[in-house]
Amino acid sequence: RETQLEEANVILKQRLRELQRAERNLRESRVATLNVLEDAVVARDALETEVRERTQAQTALREREQFVRSTIDSFTSMIAILDCDGVILDVNQSWKEFARENGYTHANFGIGENYLTVTRRAADAGAIDAGEVWEGVQSVLRNAVESFEFEYPCHSPQGFHWFMVNVSPIATPNGGAVVWHTDITARRHAEEGLRESEERFRQFADNSADVFWILDAKTRKVEYVNPVYEKMFGQSREELFQSRRARLKLVPAEDQDEASRGVEDALAGKTFVRNYRIR
Repeated sequence: RETQLEEANVILKQRLRELQRAERNLRESRVATLNVLEDAVVARDALETEVRERTQAQTALREREQFVRSTIDSFTSMIAILDCDGVILDVNQSWKEFARENGYTHANFGIGENYLTVTRRAADAGAIDAGEVWEGVQSVLRNAVESFEFEYPCHSPQGFHWFMVNVSPIATPNGGAVVWHTDITARRHAEEGLRESEERFRQFADNSADVFWILDAKTRKVEYVNPVYEKMFGQSREELFQSRRARLKLVPAEDQDEASRGVEDALAGKTFVRNYRIR
């Protein structure tokens, strides 16, 4: 009986040790599980942060792209962005509208074509202005010049048109350039109208029997006087150009104040009539 009790006691102690070992393993397993869970939570939080930051960065990038797109599309000039080899990377809305209006059928409005190749082809076909543009764009892309500007005609059956092309480099490691064409037809018409108006005035003044002169309101220098001045005053126009008071040498002393005040009234915007004599 005592032997049986001792055997039972041994068995109980062995089972107890097994239970203790199992409990220890379970405790270690729980700790390991908690560590895994904690690591998973940390990893999840890190992933959520990375996703959130990446989403914010992508949103910021989209907003920036939209801002750049809306900005270049707001220009009335026709804009093309070139890479360092002259390939067109993008164009603005004005470029696309001009292409549609002039029957350009390229699906991407020239995107993907080489701007230099197109202008060189036009130059070889006899378009002298295209050759100028080709050289200018090449110079900017090679950093040989800081910028390029050139005016050229682009006439059509609908009328005469002029444009100004400007080329500026893109300050990025990959290089490239921005090319924009601006319609300056209205300005050219205004300049031509002004030249025609000035020519008509000059023809009228040069053939008039009355003296006309034009004074600069700031410098008070004579800018123009018609030829009849020399006949009427007996003095060369060059003398008057050097000093508007040269004519006063021909005016009697008692009339000089009257003659001078007339000019001052005119410069003040007043209408006047002055009578004075000349010798």
